[in-house]
Amino acid sequence: MVRDIRLAYGLKDTHSRLRAGGFLTLDEMAATLGVSTSTVKVWRRHGLLRAQAYNDNGQYLYEPPGEDAPVKGKWKLRRK
Repeated sequence: MVRDIRLAYGLKDTHSRLRAGGFLTLDEMAATLGVSTSTVKVWRRHGLLRAQAYNDNGQYLYEPPGEDAPVKGKWKLRRK
């Protein structure tokens, strides 16, 4: 029903609206941060990255990282 209303009024779906707003896919976010896609998912779950679900399958689009973006290995202990 929602799909029919969206199509009748020419409204974009959630994925299209977020992409138009500059949100990044999982692969794009991973490439931007220089980490794996699994790391991006972990950082999202821990609240280090902001993301919006765009379907019922648990897929997300990510807000572009700002200056406070997480850095790979930043919190690991360094051995001498």
